[in-house]
Amino acid sequence: MRNPFAATIGFGLALAGCIMAVTLAVGFWQFTAVKRETISRTLDTAISVGIYVNEQRARQLEQISRDLAANTDFTGWIIQSVDAGSAITETRDVTAIRSALDQRRRDAALDAIALLDAKGKLVAEVGDTFLGEHVLGSLPVVTRSRAELVQASVTLDDDARLPVVTVTPIKRDADLKALLVTGLRMPADLSKAISGAAGVDVALIAIEPTGPTVVDSTLTQSGSEQLAATIEQDRKRWTNAAPSNFEISIDAQAWPARAAPLQAGGRKAFLVALVPPAQIQALLHAVAPALIVAMFSALVLLVTLVAAFWRNGVAPLTDIANLSERATHGDFALEVKPQGFVLIRRLGTLLNFLLRELDRYRVPHGVPRRRSTDNL
Repeated sequence: MRNPFAATIGFGLALAGCIMAVTLAVGFWQFTAVKRETISRTLDTAISVGIYVNEQRARQLEQISRDLAANTDFTGWIIQSVDAGSAITETRDVTAIRSALDQRRRDAALDAIALLDAKGKLVAEVGDTFLGEHVLGSLPVVTRSRAELVQASVTLDDDARLPVVTVTPIKRDADLKALLVTGLRMPADLSKAISGAAGVDVALIAIEPTGPTVVDSTLTQSGSEQLAATIEQDRKRWTNAAPSNFEISIDAQAWPARAAPLQAGGRKAFLVALVPPAQIQALLHAVAPALIVAMFSALVLLVTLVAAFWRNGVAPLTDIANLSERATHGDFALEVKPQGFVLIRRLGTLLNFLLRELDRYRVPHGVPRRRSTDNL
C-alpha cells in the first residue's frame, strides 16, 4: 500500500526548500540594497559638502565685491577714470587705475581683480593671471551682469586653480558705467578638506579643449591619471551634459563614483567623489551582522508559521484524506479526531457523522458493531 504520508512529506520538503530559497533571495536583495543605498548616501554627502564649500567661496567673494562697490569714493574715482578714456583712449591713466585696483585687491585679500568698461572691454587687470587667461568680456557671467545689471558669480575651469569669479556692476543712477571683476583661487588642499568631511576620495576636474585635468585630488598620482583617462574616453558626455553616477576602474578595482558640475563659464569644471573599495568592504562588514540576524529571524518566523500551518492544517487534512480513502472501500467503522483549524475541525465532525450513519445502515448482518479512532 502506498505510504499516505509520502506526498505530504514531499510537499513539506518542497515548501521548506522554497521558503529557504525565498529567504536567501530576500536577504541578498536587502544586502545589495543596503550596499547601494550606503554608497549613494556617502557620495551624496561628499558632493553636498563640495558644492557647499564652493558656494561659500562665492558668497564670500560676492560680499567683498559688494563692499568695494559700496565705497562711493572708490567707485566715483573708477567711473571718472573710465569715462576719461571714453572719447580719447590716450587720456585714460591705466597705470593709476592698476595701482588703485592692486591696493584694493591687497586690502580685501583677493587673488585677482579687473576692471571692464560698460561695453565689457578690459581696462586693467592685476593680481593672479587667471583673469588674463580668459576674454572676460565674452564670458556668459559678464554678459549677464551687463544685461541685467546684477551681481553674478562663476567657477572658471582653470587647469590649476578653479577660481571663483564675481562680476559686480558699477552704476551711476540707473546707468552702467563699469564692471568690477574679482577672483579667488581654489584654497590649497580643498579636496582634502572635502574628503575629510565626507570620508571618501575627492577630485576636482577641469575639462579643457586639450583634455581633462585633475586640478586637485586625494587620489594617488596613478589614480588621478586613470580618472583623467576615463573621462577622456567619454569627454563628449562630460562636456555636453552633467554626468551623475558612474564607475571607474583604478588599479583593477571598481570604484563607485559620482560627479557634479561646478558653475562654469564657457567650459566645464566638475567635483568627483569616489568610494574606495576598502571602504565599501568596511561598510558591508558593518551592516552584514544586522542583515544576517534579520534573515535568521525571518527564517525562524517563516518556519514557525509553516509548522503551525502544518500542524493545524496539512496534518488534519491528511488524516481526513486517508480516512476518506478507506471509507471508499466500505470501511465505515472509522472516526477521525477533529483537530486543527476551526473549519477543518468542523469538516472532521461532519465526516464522522456521515460515517456513523453509513455504518449504522450498511454493517453486514451478524457482524458486531465496532468503532475505531484513527489518528493518522
